[in-house]
Parts: sequence; structure tokens; C-alpha cells
Amino acid sequence: MKKVLFLGFAAMFFAACSSNNNEVVATEEQEVAQVSEGAETFSVDVASSTLNWKGTKKGGSSHVGTINLTEGSLSIENGNITAGNFVIDMNSIANTDLPVEGDYNQTKLVGHLKSNDFFATEEFPTATFEVSSVSAAEANELGNTHMISGNFTLRGITKNISFPAKVEITENGITADAVVSINRLDWGVTFDQQGIQNFLDGIVKKGKDDFVNNAIELTLKIVAKK
Repeated sequence: MKKVLFLGFAAMFFAACSSNNNEVVATEEQEVAQVSEGAETFSVDVASSTLNWKGTKKGGSSHVGTINLTEGSLSIENGNITAGNFVIDMNSIANTDLPVEGDYNQTKLVGHLKSNDFFATEEFPTATFEVSSVSAAEANELGNTHMISGNFTLRGITKNISFPAKVEITENGITADAVVSINRLDWGVTFDQQGIQNFLDGIVKKGKDDFVNNAIELTLKIVAKK
């Protein structure tokens, strides 16, 4: 009876910690939108574009950092985005909240993130996003104006995701801002899963607060110019 109650409370705990309003649903890869003859294409300004990441633990602690974009483009026709893509340099992943030195520092965390436990950057040095569709949406309180769908490839696994974004289009360029939360398990990042199972089975090897959540939050700003 005690084990049943323990499993019940544990399941509710992990369910509560994994919920995220920005979390996307990963589906099968879709056909990528092609650039039409009448479209105008803008190059992603990688110096002005940013990609920030945030990872959390069950106890509420978190780490944050950045990843660089290396190239990309967005195409528009009749005032709408019709195609686009960008490439992420996974070896550029950096941490910005830990100290440079100490028992647990930026170098140690980044080394772990680059390892096979997480992003396996030696084997998979880049991640990519390719637009499959973009549709206008009613602006909400966050200022989002469009729904963007595309194929996101990470660790060699491609899934289609859809997320709201704030898109601004002018004669000189395009900006797109979005906050997206992905479930790392969908892309084969399974670190800590055995530890979580051991916890649920009552074989506790560390405190529940130390387990890594499955959600990874990505805050993206794409700037594309002529």
C-alpha cells in the first residue's frame, strides 16, 4: 500500500514539473516549403539573431545559456513568409549563469551538454530548422502574430513542430521572435531517465529535486536582412 501511494505521489510530482505552456508537440517530418520564383529572400543576420536556452531540474533550479546560428534565410511573397531555414552550431553552446571557475563551473556543464548524455556534438555538430508552413494568427497578449511550422533536426532526429511567433516584415527585413519548449526525449536526449525510473521504483540514488526536466526552453530571435 505504501509503495502504491509513493508511486501515485511521484507520478503526480513529475507530471506537475513537466507541464509547460510553451511546450510543442513533435510530429512526423513534413515536406519543406520551397522558395517560389516570385519570392524575395532575405539572409539571416547571425550577428543580430539570438538563440537562448534554459534547462531546469525538478526542484526548480535552472541553467541558462546561448547557442549561435551560423546561416539561414527567410523568403517572403505577398507580404507573408513562404519558406525559410536556419542552422545552429551546437558546438557553440555556452552557459551564462555558472561561475568560470569552481567545483561546478561553465566548462564542466558545457562539456556535459556536448557529451553523448545530451547533444553529442562531436557526431552531430549542427541542428537545423526548415519551414514547412507559416500562417497568420490573431495577435494575442504576447504579441504573437503567426503560427510557424517546420522540421527541427537535433542529434540526427527530425520532428515537425509548430509554435506561435511575433513576426514583423518591412521592406528592409524580417524579424521573428518566439519562445519554444521542446521535450528532449523526442530527439533522443535521455539523460537521467534511468535515475527517474529508479526513483519511481523506490531505488533512490539521489534527491528528486536533482533530476533534469525533459523540457528545454528555447528563446529565439531571427533577424533577416536584404
